[in-house]
Amino acid sequence: MPKARKSSPPATPKRRSQARRQPTAQELSELAPIPETLRPGLDVLFVGINPGVVSGQKQLHFGNPQNYFWKGLFESELIPEA
Repeated sequence: MPKARKSSPPATPKRRSQARRQPTAQELSELAPIPETLRPGLDVLFVGINPGVVSGQKQLHFGNPQNYFWKGLFESELIPEA
């Protein structure tokens, strides 16, 4: 008598990454510079980080909710739990 095959759980469908629309040169030129937040007493300074389009639109460094910067910063224990 042949052995019964165990059924596998259904495969989880992979999420397809949506093609992102690249901003036009006109849209990029209309973004205002993000203000610097340097002040006396800083313990850490991140240098050489260029903000993306979403950050420019929100006027906030690392402003894209898909950015892992804040999660990594929290996990490094440099900042308290928010």
